Amino acid sequence: MTSSTPPSANPASVRRRKRERVSLGNLMPNPISLSDMPAMYLNIYEALREGIIAGGVRPGQTLSNRAIAAHLGVSTTPVRDALRRLAADGVLQTLPKSAFRVPVISAERYAQILELRVLLERFAADRAAQAIDRATLKRLTEINARYANASLSQDERLLANREFHFTIYRASLMDDLVSLIELLWVRIGPLLNFTTSSADQSVGLQHHKDLIAALRQKDGPAAARAVEADLRYAAKSIMTGLQREKDVASRQAS
Repeated sequence: MTSSTPPSANPASVRRRKRERVSLGNLMPNPISLSDMPAMYLNIYEALREGIIAGGVRPGQTLSNRAIAAHLGVSTTPVRDALRRLAADGVLQTLPKSAFRVPVISAERYAQILELRVLLERFAADRAAQAIDRATLKRLTEINARYANASLSQDERLLANREFHFTIYRASLMDDLVSLIELLWVRIGPLLNFTTSSADQSVGLQHHKDLIAALRQKDGPAAARAVEADLRYAAKSIMTGLQREKDVASRQAS
């Protein structure tokens, strides 16, 4: 049998490239328009940002300008500009050779972000309960059914979770509030990869059901409580994951 790997290729290098292609697919799972050259940079920026919010990358993961450009079939210029803007936003760290890294935030900083999220997302859920319509409630039920699908991949479930939450927050009809929530999610999105156990998914599903029930009853305080319960339960797994990463880094440094 003839190998599909060229004789000159380094097998380890091939494996790394394959993993990188998969990670890029997770980061940008949805097609984006690349035909409009002036808007290309913005489309790439938004796609990368959405992928980070949804947990399409892990803490500490390196993103290559050239690899992303090759994945999209475009020049490196709009990709570099998009990555630089994300770095200016504080979402990525700049590395040598046109590479960028997803920051690894400390448990202390995550705890601070969590309290801000609780304040903002409770308020958004409360306001959404007052303004939500039947069509949005139907959409939330459909998204949650997709979230519950056992055949979903980790990345698909994280995307469904992101869509569920922001469908609620947008129902608050407060665009500036949604923008503030997004600013926090883009910083903690990679940490959602620590919340993928079956227990996390089962409890998260119940929190989502509680949220839908509260919204259907237009019970703002109950919706706010359900959101906070969801955030604080996920925070336990995230804190455990951050401690695990810290322990690994300490062992490697010693």
